[in-house]
Amino acid sequence: MNPPQPAPALENSPPAPPSGRATPRPTTLGRKATYQDVLDAPPNMVAEVIDGALYTQPRPAPSHAWAGSSMGMVIGSPFSHG
Repeated sequence: MNPPQPAPALENSPPAPPSGRATPRPTTLGRKATYQDVLDAPPNMVAEVIDGALYTQPRPAPSHAWAGSSMGMVIGSPFSHG
């Protein structure tokens, strides 16, 4: 099985941390980030603007997102009603 390939970075974004873990970090744009920068992010990245800086990180894998949602339904339900 081939190791996962890193997602393409936005222009001028800092390199990924050596551990391979996704750590949100600001992307250097040389200006305040806008909503258009969020819309222009690659589809495999989650983007958000915090205090004028654009932060990007990879989207969770579909199986990871499915597992998290399933666990939330099973574990969360008994505790959500008091």
